[in-house]
Amino acid sequence: MSSAVVEQLASARKYNFDDLGYRNFKNIDRPVHVYQLRSSDLLGGNPLQDIERRVEHQPLFDDAIERPPLTTGRCVCGLVSFEVTQDAVGTGFCHCRICQRSTGAPVFAWTAFPLDGLKFSGEKLKYHRISLIAEQGFCENCGSPVVWRRLKPKPANYMVIATTCLENPEDYAPTWHQGVESQLPWLEIHDDLPRTRTEESPMLRNAWASMGAPDPDDWRALDYEEAEQLDDDP
Repeated sequence: MSSAVVEQLASARKYNFDDLGYRNFKNIDRPVHVYQLRSSDLLGGNPLQDIERRVEHQPLFDDAIERPPLTTGRCVCGLVSFEVTQDAVGTGFCHCRICQRSTGAPVFAWTAFPLDGLKFSGEKLKYHRISLIAEQGFCENCGSPVVWRRLKPKPANYMVIATTCLENPEDYAPTWHQGVESQLPWLEIHDDLPRTRTEESPMLRNAWASMGAPDPDDWRALDYEEAEQLDDDP
């Protein structure tokens, strides 16, 4: 309805109108200022839902609507927790010896998320250098390993999360196996996912070469003293 009609109904305070701006109509020379009777007033609906419906395609307002995280997660004791607000960039199994040693498990199920899609709360993670090219973040209270991040040749713009730390790990099924050169013979996973060896990764070869270890035979986890020394270096 036009603004003229709305003015006539101004005394009817029980009605609410949404301003739709100026519209052009046939046989009318000038744009007409029009309003819409809010549907929630007629149908008993949720006013907030009506607002979201009207502004969902307007980026300026879309960003202001609070949306739930895609998923959440935590360590064993719950002192470290996080929210994920962006889709995963990858999932997989890793059988390499470094992952076996750093997780204490025969195979590591991982999910990678963009850094700006992760928000941590509670206690801060404690970080430890586990190799020349990567670090691990864990809860200092319960010791749960939670995240891994590649540091060399430059810090990755994503972070690897232990899939089992997610509240809904069943929704993040691995899509491939890596590091199969170290797969334990007594653990067979019968699936048709692609399998690769660690040395076949151009990214890993580049990262290790940047630290003076181009030969895959030299790719290993650091012992405690080596890790402490690297952590102390500026």
